[in-house]
Amino acid sequence: WLAFLFELERCEAGHALARSYLHTEVDEQTRHDMEAALTILLDDEAPDVRYALADALAASEDAPRHIIVGLAGDHTGIAALVLSRSPLFVDSELVDIVAASSEPLQEAVARRPLVSQSVAAAIAEVGERAACLALIGNANAAIASISFRRMAERFGDDADIRDALLGREDLAPAIRQLLVRTVSERLSAMVVDRAWLPEARARTRRAEKSLVAG
Repeated sequence: WLAFLFELERCEAGHALARSYLHTEVDEQTRHDMEAALTILLDDEAPDVRYALADALAASEDAPRHIIVGLAGDHTGIAALVLSRSPLFVDSELVDIVAASSEPLQEAVARRPLVSQSVAAAIAEVGERAACLALIGNANAAIASISFRRMAERFGDDADIRDALLGREDLAPAIRQLLVRTVSERLSAMVVDRAWLPEARARTRRAEKSLVAG
């Protein structure tokens, strides 16, 4: 219990210190000392303490950049909190993070308050399923038509992603047709595989559906 209470006190103290750093007017030396104390918390052995630090600082433009970068390399839950909120990351950094990170961190980037076309393109190209689904659902993401197409090509067989794409009002007609063809071809293959229809008749049905979709 003593260890738990001590950790809880450190969480509360760290969170309060971070909030004070952001919102209290102090002299330069005091601010320097506060930043040094926050930096020490990066090495706290308790993840909850570091999470409290991330929670207080993540969304602020005034957070110490080296602390935000350090938290972004922490455990997944802590890193995801920072990557989903912090305005201190530039697009080139986010693109590199998407290329090198696990699915939860890619998803965190996709859920940011603002996602540029270049970051969206990186997610569309190499992002895992959850990241792409989060990107499609992010109304504040700038997604180019080519990125929509790339996700349709990669995940057209996934019902959730397909439905999310089709639910976008800004989806180009050609990409809608691509998704319809993907479903049609999959259904036709299943029908032939199960010997419900001859292959020639299945191809005819597929052509008819393509004409209707067009």
